[in-house]
Amino acid sequence: MHKTELSFIDSLFTSTSSICVTGLIVKNTATDFTLYGKLFILFLIQIGGIGYMTISASILYLFKKNLPISQRLIVKQAISYLSYNNLKRFAFNIIKVTFVFELIGFILLSSYLFIFKQFPLNKALFHGLFHSVSAFCNAGFSSFADNMSGFSKDIFFPFIVSFLFISGGIGFLVISDIYRKLRGKVHRLTYHSRIVLTFTTILLILGTIGYFFSLPTQNIPSRITISFFHAATPRTAGFNLISVASLPFSIIFITMILMFIGGSSGGTAGGVKIPSIAIIIAEIKRVLKGEKNTILFSKRVDENLVRRASTLIIISSAFVLSIIFLLDLTNVNTGSILNKTFEVFSAFGTVGLSLGSKIRPLLSFSTDLNTYGKLLIVIAMFGGKVGTLSIGTAFFFNKERRAIPGKGEIIIE
Repeated sequence: MHKTELSFIDSLFTSTSSICVTGLIVKNTATDFTLYGKLFILFLIQIGGIGYMTISASILYLFKKNLPISQRLIVKQAISYLSYNNLKRFAFNIIKVTFVFELIGFILLSSYLFIFKQFPLNKALFHGLFHSVSAFCNAGFSSFADNMSGFSKDIFFPFIVSFLFISGGIGFLVISDIYRKLRGKVHRLTYHSRIVLTFTTILLILGTIGYFFSLPTQNIPSRITISFFHAATPRTAGFNLISVASLPFSIIFITMILMFIGGSSGGTAGGVKIPSIAIIIAEIKRVLKGEKNTILFSKRVDENLVRRASTLIIISSAFVLSIIFLLDLTNVNTGSILNKTFEVFSAFGTVGLSLGSKIRPLLSFSTDLNTYGKLLIVIAMFGGKVGTLSIGTAFFFNKERRAIPGKGEIIIE
């Protein structure tokens, strides 16, 4: 399967990075794997992108016309759907939407490589397929040895790839809403979709402006393309047109924030997700203004959602900081603290960007880590994909605590 021997930890790392649609690599996807190895990676990416629970739900619905309420609850939470209505249809639509976007991307990318880049037809088809699936699933894996650096002066190829990973990142529910709006079936997008699209647009614009003024001197079209692409890719695609390590610290810091935020709930992206950040911003505004209710887009946000979003941010922050601490503890003489911090943020956000390896410059910084370090990055990728809140809930089993009368007074400030 492989052109080079893979140790157990490198196999585990590559498999986790693939199924968690992260994109961090300790072996070069283009040169260290045979065709079958690359196809297996692509297979894992597809499962991770669609979601194993979505696939399981679809299989369940194929054999059962109606599922018990307990199983429907699991499916509903797994695919981030808002109600039980048309749950079966939505589960199947996720698979349909995925294949439609990937097919369109495959046709456009393959045609471009074959016609304008003079790739042989078989290579154009393979690279087009690989990047279409990897992009829509927000995986960040590339079948080119230098990722997408060879397209830094192009416009079409980066635009199609960014369109795919932005579409996958906003979530299937938002895509469904946009489709129904365009078809005239609804007059207005749902509350969830409006929040996701608004904050996504704001982050893209601010990120693009930040990158534009920080890039080295280049022609304006390329500068705009690279700025937009690198403002979008931390959310959580992981492709790169230029080396992230060449950017100033201020942009690297912003990139880490964007990786932590991630994409939208119910999509192929990772991170703490846009809705959680939007709720936290609204809650901060409420506290500072001394208001009674948390208001977001002229609607009151349920207190339970505020508590869940706050808990998610706190647990995720503690999780990331713990991994960084342990990584530095077990790899004292390997890389700088910035390299380690960036790698952990990228792993947790299932992004795939990296400041790079000193041993093999085209690979991720994780290549330089020892076995313990790589295992910690694997844990970070898993935590980012599954969700720290879900993992925490599994540990505590929703146990009810005995009520204690009275309230405890604590001075905050």
